[in-house]
Amino acid sequence: MVYGYALEPELVATWGNRADYRYFHDKFCLGQPRMMVEFPRLKNWRRQVLQATTGIGDMELQKVTALIGTITERMIARTALAEYDGTRSWLENAEQEHAVQAFHALVTRHNPHNNASVIRGASIGEQPDLRWDVERNRVIERKAAVMAAAVSALLRNSCTVIFVDPHFGPENARHRRPMEAFLSALQSNRGCPIATIEVLTATNATFDFFRDISEQRMPRVIPAGLAVSFVKLEEKLNGEKLHNRYILTDIGGVTFNVGLDEGDEGQTDDVTLMDRNQYELRWSQYSGGSPAFNRVGEVEVQGTR
Repeated sequence: MVYGYALEPELVATWGNRADYRYFHDKFCLGQPRMMVEFPRLKNWRRQVLQATTGIGDMELQKVTALIGTITERMIARTALAEYDGTRSWLENAEQEHAVQAFHALVTRHNPHNNASVIRGASIGEQPDLRWDVERNRVIERKAAVMAAAVSALLRNSCTVIFVDPHFGPENARHRRPMEAFLSALQSNRGCPIATIEVLTATNATFDFFRDISEQRMPRVIPAGLAVSFVKLEEKLNGEKLHNRYILTDIGGVTFNVGLDEGDEGQTDDVTLMDRNQYELRWSQYSGGSPAFNRVGEVEVQGTR
């Protein structure tokens, strides 16, 4: 539910007028379903935007500068970029990169090659466009493949991923199947290395049982080359209740209202992208320096699948 967009610097340089600034200032940022992919490297992209602002007024330049700050505050990292050719246009370079590792869309001034993945900036908002009008929430079947598909764009664009389900138990196939699907989606079509994957639970099982079953059952669920930390949490006295189910990443988070496990035939769930304030609170509670829960113990498991 967070999708990666390549933004043409020369187009962003035109967004300093009042109407475009008001429309675009919160379209690519934390808590939104759209996020800019770092292409080219940030310092080069920023320089290209500012070079294209030559001749605009001071007020418009201030707005463009503010937009740069908002758009680049949180981005989708892409470390394995194709070599950027400074003798060619940004669009030519972006289309080459897109052929190697696809963006969700390229947002540009022009589309000379009639590329189906290009959104012309001037056409945004004129009519419905599924490349632009991406969803914040979805009702899904509680089946592993469907659950993973709903959040696949978020997972494959993230470098740090934390799965939170207080009832997760590695002994249960209904928990293992979605986790296998989530991790497969996470590993596919990646643009940056994975830094951290954690599964947080408050299972009633003893930590010894939790550790032993994680080591026995989960290697076959985790793709080879990945390592996942399984962590048993407990609530603090007079603290937060460990109840809700989340997937939290470095580029945003989603809630699963029922759970990260598969349900019975016919059951559905609501999956919703967190807004900025909700995300920042939950991220701090489960990943920050002052977590809301105690860590009883954890075990890292290497994948063999």
